[in-house]
Amino acid sequence: MELIFFLKALANIFFAGILIIAIGLSGAFTLMSYLLKSLGLYYRVKLAKEKPVNS
Repeated sequence: MELIFFLKALANIFFAGILIIAIGLSGAFTLMSYLLKSLGLYYRVKLAKEKPVNS
């Protein structure tokens, strides 16, 4: 009886860990893409100010 309870607890911890890791990864990925976008925007504006685009 205790073994079944132990296995259930282990499975719950395992799934919670996977969920936390998945949320953490997606959050980190979102943060990274946001930072890269803002950096790209900053450099684009900087370059545009330094030399006018020939159109």
